[in-house]
Amino acid sequence: MSVFEPVLAILRWSGVALAVVASVLYVREFLSPEGPSVAGKARWVIGATLLMTVTLAVRAAQLGTVPLVSSLEALYFYSWLLLVVFLVLVREAAHRTLGAFLVPLAAALALVAALWMAPPGEVNALFKNRLFALHTVSLFLGYSALSVAFCAGVMYLLLFDEIAHKKVGRMFARLPSLDDLDRLGHHTVVLGFVLLTAGIAVGMVWARNEWGVAWVWEAKSVWTLLSWAVYLSYLVARRAAGWQGQRAAWLATLGFVLTVVTLLSSSAMLGAGRHAF
Repeated sequence: MSVFEPVLAILRWSGVALAVVASVLYVREFLSPEGPSVAGKARWVIGATLLMTVTLAVRAAQLGTVPLVSSLEALYFYSWLLLVVFLVLVREAAHRTLGAFLVPLAAALALVAALWMAPPGEVNALFKNRLFALHTVSLFLGYSALSVAFCAGVMYLLLFDEIAHKKVGRMFARLPSLDDLDRLGHHTVVLGFVLLTAGIAVGMVWARNEWGVAWVWEAKSVWTLLSWAVYLSYLVARRAAGWQGQRAAWLATLGFVLTVVTLLSSSAMLGAGRHAF
């Protein structure tokens, strides 16, 4: 075991701890709309993000490539990106609501990853290729943007249900307007789809260079293609058929469910293949 591993474990768990504290603060405020706003919530997220950034940077130095070699590394990386996207892409005015969804999701995934993450072992030379880094980072950036779209879609459906049943209450008091949620969901789907497409395209170039074929027909690749097709359908339906609001939110939710299956399932779960995570 590397001499840095105990320090790395402390950094990893410290980042998780700060994310959990931030989650509790955001959820507590969301569930108590009449209560005062809790100051400093974003600082806990920033602290967690910084600690996780250092953790991932050290891990990358140990591996000699991006820390996406194993499923648990990918999970931790994804949880870190969720926090980054929350801080960078989500407007501060929407932090109170989206924070109650995105931050706990990131904290839970980071906790699972930290519990079972082992010291790095031998790294396959394939993963030290720059195309591998571009392929995986583009995909995970896309997944993070689509996570925001999913949260916006869920909030849209919850708020729509309250309004439809004329039971305006806590959700109506806390959530942005339906138009704002629909707009946020659409913008993040567009961004996520572009990044997902770029990741798939780079992966095809990488596969062509390594194995002589542009597409490897295995379970993980098929699930990725299905996710991409659902988001393409979302964009086409919205553009051509005017699908907005509730139908768009359901499509974004379906796409994210397929994305989660792709992201969290290892090759061992989906079947043997060339994908290691």
